[in-house]
Amino acid sequence: MRYPAFCTLLLTLAVSAAPVSAQETFASLITENTALFVHVDVKKMDINAIKQSWTKYTEELLQSLRFDETSTRSTLSALNKDLDGWDEVIRPTFETITQTLGIQEAALIIDTDYDSERFPVIIAFPWKGKTENDGQTLASLLEKNWKIDIKEYADAGFVVPLGDFLFLVAEGGEPLLQWFDDLKPSESDIMQAMKTLGDDEIKMVLSMTDKLRKRILEEFAETPYFPEPLLNIFTYVARKVDWAAMSIPNPLMAEKQPPYTMTVKTSTAADARQLRAMLNTGIDTLIASWQASMAMWRTWDNNVPEMPQTFYEFSRGYLRTMLPVVEGDKLVFHQPETDPFVELYVKMGSVAFLFPAIEMIRSELARPNTACMNNMRQIGIALHNYHDVYNGLPPLYTVDASGKPLHSWRVLILPFLEQTALYEAIRLDEPWDSEHNKQFHNRIIPQYVCPRNVSAGDKNCHYSVIAGSGFIPAKNERERTGLGIGNITDGTSNTLAVVEVKEAFCWMDPTADITLGELMKGINTEDGRVGSNHRGGTNVIFFDAASFFLTDDIPKEVLRALGTPNGGESESRDWRRNR
Repeated sequence: MRYPAFCTLLLTLAVSAAPVSAQETFASLITENTALFVHVDVKKMDINAIKQSWTKYTEELLQSLRFDETSTRSTLSALNKDLDGWDEVIRPTFETITQTLGIQEAALIIDTDYDSERFPVIIAFPWKGKTENDGQTLASLLEKNWKIDIKEYADAGFVVPLGDFLFLVAEGGEPLLQWFDDLKPSESDIMQAMKTLGDDEIKMVLSMTDKLRKRILEEFAETPYFPEPLLNIFTYVARKVDWAAMSIPNPLMAEKQPPYTMTVKTSTAADARQLRAMLNTGIDTLIASWQASMAMWRTWDNNVPEMPQTFYEFSRGYLRTMLPVVEGDKLVFHQPETDPFVELYVKMGSVAFLFPAIEMIRSELARPNTACMNNMRQIGIALHNYHDVYNGLPPLYTVDASGKPLHSWRVLILPFLEQTALYEAIRLDEPWDSEHNKQFHNRIIPQYVCPRNVSAGDKNCHYSVIAGSGFIPAKNERERTGLGIGNITDGTSNTLAVVEVKEAFCWMDPTADITLGELMKGINTEDGRVGSNHRGGTNVIFFDAASFFLTDDIPKEVLRALGTPNGGESESRDWRRNR
């Protein structure tokens, strides 16, 4: 299945649109439970103008980066070749869709009645009066230009013609048919908000339906680590906002980044004034949290520079320029016509959108993944804080009177990861997979998830200790400590504490951690468990809470030395000294 490719086609049409009105085409699909409606006009596109804009954006970006004349010329030459190749695919596709098939608009819908748990996206195209030949034309176009087998999609229920529309859905078949049969169109907040918008290429409205409101409040109730003022803003928005609407001109065909306006409708004028005041206070909280995070980061990594206070004050002032204007029961956000920051981001983003390779390069330049390393540092600090309280590291797992594993070390350090409420909800005298404790298997602990690795359901942890390396099973369920830091005679800076594993496992599983033997199979090897989706290696953390990136080619004798707490090997000291 190549579902993302079809979404790319829709997005290409979306950003290449020209203004018309008539989102009324999709009025029959909008109900009181529609949470998001995005209308895209695709009637007219000037491909030549878009190519010229991208060339101009790129040239200005190169000049701002002070590229020399030779580098600028070669980069623009390569860009023009890529644009010509893009033209060969997009132009016939667009002409067939808009002229031959007569499709001039599209809609993206999220309806909370379709699936109240996941809120999947529904993409709809007008298909009234279309014949079997039209379907074959679309199928031939997609197969030829986009390598998409539309029959495969249709058989799986991902592409479905119903009534006057052709639907593209993430979850087809019965859910879509049931949703369509139960549709009860209404003059909802969506349609009322749409009437306030102009005729720009992209118009979107978010409606705070009862189910969406409930879902947001439930989600934020489970994030106690969020700064309270910011948490209050999100919960206030969920309770008091009725809808938000925005009309967006096409940024790719404009000489400069066009302005936009977003309107947020609250329940009363008093609610609008209160929310504006909370946003103003929230800026101070955000800047303070940012400064605190940078200070903590510097305690982990001495190479992180200390930003001057001027930088934070400038950021605070810039954010305040974005504060909305109160107009009765509405908040109106204006993006200035000449905003150099937004203009630069749009230019860079436009180039990245056209050429995914640029995004891939940007991602690789950030390797090793900062978020993953930050997670591991937090785990390392939690282990040290646990040691300070209990005078020892946590055991690999606790056991009952018969020696059966009960709970992993990951459960025991929860209070030191700001997860005290979850820790207290778990029954530590029952096994990790008891009926009561099973309810927590799907819970996401942010510090246990690598953003680069794949996880789903109860397979939601990517970090393992090395069984036996400072961690030993408890003698009974009341034991809360393993070895102490003093038992690591090789030195905390020379002994691995936590490593990444390639395949995720349940964070509560007490038997999922790797052994020294698994570590010695190597990094990202076919038969080994240690590894990651970070190109060329994996992240690890040592017992001194310092994180490093181990490359795939690290010798196995070095891995053995790093994985033992008291082996006396010189390889571990040599490796750390040479980093």
